[in-house]
Amino acid sequence: MARLSEQALARAALTYLAEPGDPALGALLEICEPAEVLAAIKADMLPGTGPGCGDSPASRRALERALGRWRVRLPHLPGEGQIAAACRDGIRLVCPADPEWPAGLDDLGPARPYALWLRGHADLRLAGPRSVSMVGSRAATGYGAHVAGEIAADLGERGWVIVSGGV
Repeated sequence: MARLSEQALARAALTYLAEPGDPALGALLEICEPAEVLAAIKADMLPGTGPGCGDSPASRRALERALGRWRVRLPHLPGEGQIAAACRDGIRLVCPADPEWPAGLDDLGPARPYALWLRGHADLRLAGPRSVSMVGSRAATGYGAHVAGEIAADLGERGWVIVSGGV
């Protein structure tokens, strides 16, 4: 695994700080580099200017609320070494500029994922036709998590790609 670039590391960090599809973060990433956004969050500052990025009192308040949501998660942010260790353990990060990035995700505009964490060897661009999404609850019961794991394992053994937003 090659060393992740500064921008890829920032995107990895942003996946820990914001929920997928966060409109405020998506708008910021349209006008700012990921490392700039991450540095601003760490400094408790609002990055960027332009449409949807603090150019009105309402959007500034929305960004300030978003900044508060993201900063609460900063203590749980893994360090660069922890992210690199995950990548050595068979997990990889795919970012929007990477060759493996599915172009269809760009159609989501500011709601597109900041980056995708992957496990396995399937090429993400080619995996779509033989994939299934696993959607559940963050507060799943032990039994629910067990059944979901069994289903995912069975599908994986049959060559299906499992797509999940879960942690």
